Amino acid sequence: MVYPGKPGLGCALCRTRRLICDRRRPSCTQCLRINQACSGYRDPNTLRICDQTDEITVKVKGRRTIARRQRKSPSTEKSPSPASIRPPPTTIDDRVMSHIFTYYVGTTRVQGLLSYLPHLLSTNPSPALQATIKAAGLESMARINRLPELKRAAGEQYGRALVATNNALGDPVSATSDSTLGAVILLGMYELNACSSLTQGWTQHVRGATKLVELRGMEQLNSAAGLELFTLIRLQNAISSIFRRSQRYNSPKITALTRLAREKRDKDSQPMETFYDILIQLHDLSVEVDNAAVADDDIETLRSLISKALHIDTDLRSWAMSLGPHWQYSVVDHTQSNSKFRPQIPLHRDTYHVYRTLG
Repeated sequence: MVYPGKPGLGCALCRTRRLICDRRRPSCTQCLRINQACSGYRDPNTLRICDQTDEITVKVKGRRTIARRQRKSPSTEKSPSPASIRPPPTTIDDRVMSHIFTYYVGTTRVQGLLSYLPHLLSTNPSPALQATIKAAGLESMARINRLPELKRAAGEQYGRALVATNNALGDPVSATSDSTLGAVILLGMYELNACSSLTQGWTQHVRGATKLVELRGMEQLNSAAGLELFTLIRLQNAISSIFRRSQRYNSPKITALTRLAREKRDKDSQPMETFYDILIQLHDLSVEVDNAAVADDDIETLRSLISKALHIDTDLRSWAMSLGPHWQYSVVDHTQSNSKFRPQIPLHRDTYHVYRTLG
């Protein structure tokens, strides 16, 4: 038995409609206003007792059930809004996709290496693209977590990705699509994660992607995704040429595409264009140095090579000093830092760089 509080003293109509009753006699103002007969008023000395035992019992049991579930689930310490609740990935495919988006895609404000990937998945999620995403993602996860089972799964998926990509390249239409070019880039990313050094496998994928860029023609630069794909391939081609120590792959088509791409890029991309030019100079110098070593050239040739190297070093330092604040980074010694704040990536040395973000 419970006492629900002091009973209302107004007439029945005012209590039902939750109105303030002035309790005038013979009729309250509210009843007079709507031309309704007033039912009269309660005796204030009357105590209303209700049997609500069953109702209270149900409420108590419900509260105990909720409390029991909260104790079992540590994630319910705070109750976030429904829009912010994101269930953790459950399947391996979901985990791979979450990993790729976290480490390689980034956000709209802080873009990653594969910022164009959401567009490809929404417009043309080809079997080749999906297979290469899974292969590259599994290999990256295996490298970070050092789990042999993930590495085996990555190797198996890489074989499927090669087959799917070769099938796409065999079709004249799909061979020139953004999706297929993105798949070839991801095959190269798999090679980089699978091996500790730049390998022949990665350079072969870069050379294949460069050939595809030539095949796709000028119209590929009309879309944002196509422009990003071309810029990434061109940069990788320059880097791979340096490590191959061979003649840089360049053709009239690549030169024309580069010229048009620079016209379409905004001013924020200028640092990458300058860096690309420095990479080309470094490659050409590397080839000259190798040729000089084989030919055993005289001291004047060596002086000329040293002078060129110093000029490239000066250009690189000037380029680094010209970068805006969001390009700057701080150096962290992971042997001295709190392990909780270390990056979830494999560390090759005792220090790593932390770049500022815009978010």
